[in-house]
Amino acid sequence: MADLDLLAPELEMVALDRDAVISRAGDQTEHVLFPHSGAISVMIDMANGQTVASAAIGREGAVGTLSVLGPSSAAVTAIVRAAGVASRIPASRFHAAFSRSPAIRHAVQIHFRAMLIQRKRRCQATALRA
Repeated sequence: MADLDLLAPELEMVALDRDAVISRAGDQTEHVLFPHSGAISVMIDMANGQTVASAAIGREGAVGTLSVLGPSSAAVTAIVRAAGVASRIPASRFHAAFSRSPAIRHAVQIHFRAMLIQRKRRCQATALRA
């Protein structure tokens, strides 16, 4: 697949160690991570100072995909909850591939849609418990 060829030369395999912090809210996004195994929690800092998990990412998703909008700070903190392995690519290279490939853009759109639905369901569940 030609679209994968845009990413393949830059992909690097990395270990996902339990409790490792992949990104912190406010830090510059340097890599996009594609888990092959394991699980990553996406944490949001609330206005009251609490931190809550808003999503879980496994092999179906990625961490750092908002970097397709250009260089930016991470909006969330991502922490490994179950050890595994992932491929990662520099955010700048992922942005370039995203810009050139309709298939990659479509995959990112599907991922964003899934994340929004997951976040909505968590918010609804939280509201029901309150």
